[in-house]
Amino acid sequence: MSSLRRARVVAALVPAVLLLAAPAHAEKVVTDDAVGDVQQADLFADDLEFLPAPDEGSTDIVRTVAAYGTTRVAVTVHFRDLLNTRYQETIVELRTPRDAFYVVASKEPGSRVRTLMAHRRGEDAYCRGLRVRFDGGADTVSLSIPAACLDDPRWVQLGVAAAGFALFPQEATTAPFYGDDGHRGTIRDTSLGKGPRIHRG
Repeated sequence: MSSLRRARVVAALVPAVLLLAAPAHAEKVVTDDAVGDVQQADLFADDLEFLPAPDEGSTDIVRTVAAYGTTRVAVTVHFRDLLNTRYQETIVELRTPRDAFYVVASKEPGSRVRTLMAHRRGEDAYCRGLRVRFDGGADTVSLSIPAACLDDPRWVQLGVAAAGFALFPQEATTAPFYGDDGHRGTIRDTSLGKGPRIHRG
């Protein structure tokens, strides 16, 4: 699969309480997502058509827990059955009064989590204090980001999505792709569903 095709799909989807425990007095928001609402598409198809894939558990977001304290935003995305046997990607959009930021946490089998952070306009956003954890045992992907990396907003609003696909040989004729939006039951090619505003604690 070409990097251009992959970027197109990821853009279409634009997500361990112990590690990222929220600071005291943080405003906390819990959002439940329907179980079994994952959708599937073939990346090699001429027309990208998403169909229901209710048996797919590794990409199935079931809950998002977010908290905004005085210095950090903590987000934990819970999955039905998070696997470490294929490529997985969790996308978190953090909308603020002045901007929007995207954090993508990706993991291939046998490798560490890699992260990418960018502004809504596409420019990279460097954040030294960004922390991400992939926990297959707890079925969670968690991130903690300093408020300073988001320009210290008075509130944030989250969009969360997940994507997953097997790493396939170059001669493959099909490329099954799975995706889930953590705040609505369908995938849209222009936006993520959003939760409520979370105000700084």
